Amino acid sequence: MIKSRIFAFLTALLIMASGINQIFAQSKTGDVDILNEQAIVAYNKSNYEDAIKFFKMLGADNLTLDNLILLANCYDSIGQTNLAVEVLEITTHNFDTDYRAYYNKAGFLFKQGNYSAAIKNYKKCLKYKKNYAPAVYNMGICYYNLEKYKKAYKSFKKSAKLMPEYMDVYHNMALALKKI
Repeated sequence: MIKSRIFAFLTALLIMASGINQIFAQSKTGDVDILNEQAIVAYNKSNYEDAIKFFKMLGADNLTLDNLILLANCYDSIGQTNLAVEVLEITTHNFDTDYRAYYNKAGFLFKQGNYSAAIKNYKKCLKYKKNYAPAVYNMGICYYNLEKYKKAYKSFKKSAKLMPEYMDVYHNMALALKKI
């Protein structure tokens, strides 16, 4: 109970500080299914501003992990990557045992060049979905970009075992091996 109150308080602080408090506005129509469908249709049509509006109208209680990931993608698509990362920060708190929350957050951190933070989130992703090949591979790229070539090589080697059909992993493994 105390943990959930602390989390609610921290989430509220994060939302207020980030300027995305409208995400959690209560649904005016009350028809969650229609709003959800409209948000997804707008997203699929690359109408990101409308998708954001529909996601905001859903209200906090109705936003699923998938909704939040799409919302983050919307913000990123309109050039607001920092807001995307903040949405994914909320996602990792609300869905703290779902590997997808950490994987998506890591992807945005990677895109921003924050490789160390991305690695931490890829590791959390792997805690909840062991041997998730895309996370292992992307972690290798992060290590390579941080010039930690031995760790990069180990990640690429492991990802080659997990997805042997993916040719890029062998190329990157060779690049890392050359640097060791």
